[in-house]
Amino acid sequence: MQAFIISRINSFFVTSLRLDEVDITELEAFRKDLSQQRSIKMTLLAFVLKGCVSALAEFPNFNASLDSHVGSVKYCLTNYLR
Repeated sequence: MQAFIISRINSFFVTSLRLDEVDITELEAFRKDLSQQRSIKMTLLAFVLKGCVSALAEFPNFNASLDSHVGSVKYCLTNYLR
């Protein structure tokens, strides 16, 4: 039964996609201003990665994966984010 549940969860993650619209007007203005001040090109990717690292540091269980061969959730609770 547990293997069936994990296979259903796996298929859900593979087939689900969520797209949201976000207003980044202020972030874009900040990025452009920062790029002009430091004379280096800043892209939005730097801010996205910073957000991901901060989220994983605060919620480490999001850095988990489903191991369908074993039938369990594999948590990656390493300290590389700090």
